[in-house]
Amino acid sequence: MMLTITLHLDSVSVTVKKGIIINREVRINVVGREYDRTDLQIEAVTVDQKGQDIHVITVIVEVKKSSNAELFTAMTTQLVERYLKGKGLTHGIYLVGWFGTDQSINGITIEEIYGALKTESDKLSAYGYKVEAIAVTAMRPLGKKEAE
Repeated sequence: MMLTITLHLDSVSVTVKKGIIINREVRINVVGREYDRTDLQIEAVTVDQKGQDIHVITVIVEVKKSSNAELFTAMTTQLVERYLKGKGLTHGIYLVGWFGTDQSINGITIEEIYGALKTESDKLSAYGYKVEAIAVTAMRPLGKKEAE
């Protein structure tokens, strides 16, 4: 999964000069709550071409298992409403791990999951949020006996 996140960050048109910091389960303060914990918080330190103006770009990553009961709602309710809005941020990644052993789980394919989440992320962009939906296959390798 970290490779997928790195590849996504590499595709962003930002020159990273100082580095990237990836923290997991970051404790954040949110108005009206004691605290919340993000799954991943990625901070990229950037500088302008003259090397003078330094900026920190923050991306919050919410990770869900494909069978999670809140899979189709947590992009908005958790990632955007609790984490992004709570910290005054606009960028996030909603990363779904597909643990199916067949083509579908409960009749839903990984393609259908991605399609629904992509539609939701497109709706959020109308409100100024840039949330990228990513679905990755995370099946365990077959054992020797299972492969036969």
